[in-house]
Amino acid sequence: VVIITEPTISGLHDLKRTIEVTSKFKLKIWVIINKYDINIDLSDQIDAYCQSEKIALAGKLHFDKQVVEAMVNCKSIAEWAPESEIVTEIKLAYNQIVNEQY
Repeated sequence: VVIITEPTISGLHDLKRTIEVTSKFKLKIWVIINKYDINIDLSDQIDAYCQSEKIALAGKLHFDKQVVEAMVNCKSIAEWAPESEIVTEIKLAYNQIVNEQY
């Protein structure tokens, strides 16, 4: 299960609730923090929570206006800006998930 959250109070609350539900199924869980840089303190809290629950943090994606531009133009960010830093971050998170030994 890949859970994508944002560093907001409601994001942290929803993350905890989602983890509570999904952990009952005994599935591997990874977390990605989207727009981590809009609130570093809450991102750190999410990271610490994941560590305390032994949940893998697959990645932290920074806020990037190009994602909005891609959506407005009905494209994925990988289509819109394939060489961008955000696409590199997404690929790193993906590789973290598919290459993890568990």
